[in-house]
Amino acid sequence: MKNLLFITLLFSTTAFTNINLICDKPYYFFPDLEQRVLLSFDSTENIVSRINLSNNLMEVLDRKHTYAVTNEYYKWGYLQSEFVYLYTVNRSTLEYINSYMPSSPEFYKCKKIDDIEYQDAKKDLEDYSQKVKDKRKI
Repeated sequence: MKNLLFITLLFSTTAFTNINLICDKPYYFFPDLEQRVLLSFDSTENIVSRINLSNNLMEVLDRKHTYAVTNEYYKWGYLQSEFVYLYTVNRSTLEYINSYMPSSPEFYKCKKIDDIEYQDAKKDLEDYSQKVKDKRKI
């Protein structure tokens, strides 16, 4: 009985440590997989995983960063020379801002998803990448 209680406690604390978001640029009918970003915040280790397609669309990139939390934002990619964060997610509106190019920041609208939807979205990116690879002539 004691072990069952321990397992239940362990599961309940680890089951809610990840916050998964699927982020897309504004669209009319269907989201563009080439622009999609998947974010997963692990609150136990303060690490965010950012998954998106590479510039040539042939690879799925998974970058991990430590993040900071404020009342209003999750933010990561701190530039000490500029005193600014490159990436932020507004906790109220779920707007993700990629300021990697400060002159033209990219804005995304995010939606909170569960682990199964997150894995499905990641698989969609991998499938899309594979289709692009298969279309190559040589």
